[in-house]
Amino acid sequence: MLSKKIIWKLNIIDILLLAIIILSVAALIYKSAWGRGNNKYETYTITYVCESSPIDLLNKVEYGDICIDGSYGNEIGVLDNINLTPITENYSVAAISNGNAENNENDDEDQPSPTPFPTPEPVRAKAEFVTTVEGMKTDHGIKIDKNIYLMGQSAQIIIGDVIFDVYISDIR
Repeated sequence: MLSKKIIWKLNIIDILLLAIIILSVAALIYKSAWGRGNNKYETYTITYVCESSPIDLLNKVEYGDICIDGSYGNEIGVLDNINLTPITENYSVAAISNGNAENNENDDEDQPSPTPFPTPEPVRAKAEFVTTVEGMKTDHGIKIDKNIYLMGQSAQIIIGDVIFDVYISDIR
């Protein structure tokens, strides 16, 4: 009989702890159900820039491919557009000589200019990948799943079966 009286007897500290627990649970339910007003998901257009990539890899990428963050594994959009700028390599043209090294600075003779080699097909290109994704605006950038993405941020994105080193150049 003595033990039943001790269980039902509450003191001020027990009542305060119980009130704190109830208020914490109520605040958690409120935040998860309604949250802040700016936590709405919107559609964003993100432009990723790959400074240099082999054209063979870029040809394997198609519109509508799902883009995945190579570091975190979450989906970061669907590929809407690809802008490619071929990179031509600068080839130096060697001067044609007869094997004798001479100083020809003071010669008044007209010498033919060397014929440049034919320009090879570019093997690399700069690529801009434009994606659309559902995200949430934050104080700094946008939040996709649990990760925040900012302009200028370096990342690795997987498009189809290919991975690219990119940076984010625009978020709209």
